[in-house]
Amino acid sequence: ANPSQKISVTTLKPIITMTSVSDLETYGDQLTGKFTVDLLNATESKVVLALGGDGASAYTISPTVIKTFPSEVTYTFAPSSVGTFNATVTATSANADNQELKIKGVSKEIVAPVLQEATEIESSGFTANWNEVVGATGYILNIYDANGNAVDGYENLEVGNVTTFVVDNIAPEQTYTCDVYAVSGNNKSEKSNKIQITTPKGAVVTYVAIGEFETPAGATAEKTIYVDGVNLTGDVTVSLDGDAAFSTNVSSITATEGAANGAVAITFAPTVVGAYSATVSLATAGAKTKTINISGKALPSTVTALAATAV
Repeated sequence: ANPSQKISVTTLKPIITMTSVSDLETYGDQLTGKFTVDLLNATESKVVLALGGDGASAYTISPTVIKTFPSEVTYTFAPSSVGTFNATVTATSANADNQELKIKGVSKEIVAPVLQEATEIESSGFTANWNEVVGATGYILNIYDANGNAVDGYENLEVGNVTTFVVDNIAPEQTYTCDVYAVSGNNKSEKSNKIQITTPKGAVVTYVAIGEFETPAGATAEKTIYVDGVNLTGDVTVSLDGDAAFSTNVSSITATEGAANGAVAITFAPTVVGAYSATVSLATAGAKTKTINISGKALPSTVTALAATAV
């Protein structure tokens, strides 16, 4: 009989690979990157990913457990402050050497915008202007009265990604102060320089805005718009245009010795579930007509179950 033959079997060690990535730079916006994970000669078809390092809290990765190869992994950079964030993605699998991937993200500082001279200054408003800030995705505007108090409707007002904004519904013959700052994601610049604007004398109607209505269909809700007028030569006409679910109790506000002060009650009475909108106009001779957008939401009616009784 032939002697038995020995067979030598070589087991290949599992190998994890990860593709390299580029650095991420942002002014505060959330960014994402991708890399590919592969596993060769697998003992078990699974790779587990974990984040570590001083800057790891600024990142998330998905997925963290991979069972199909090669697979793409997404990492998200969402910094909460300005700075450089370094982290390490560690990949592990049974019998394989751990592999590490270095990731780096930089969150840059947003500089403050520069306010320019106001334009189109009128009795009831003006246009604010500022320069565009690199990396900004929006701006926040503040208007203060002569006592330093925020003007109603203009405290930390998000005006969008614009460099000019029309300020309206303010009083004549008053001095106002304006400033603005830039934002991007979680980052916010320092406030800009301040400018002062003095509105000239003229006929002006102002109002206090109301919020959105919300009530079950079939029910009613009421809100009040408070109206003031100065330097007027006639009464203030009140008109409403839009969905019939809205109505008002007055058609005019009387001006006495050039001044008007009144309340416009708006009733919202929707009959079916849905969204509603309308406009209220305040007009008087010599003054800029004010148009107020109003909206309402009719919700499904809540049905209360009655307790069962013995029969």
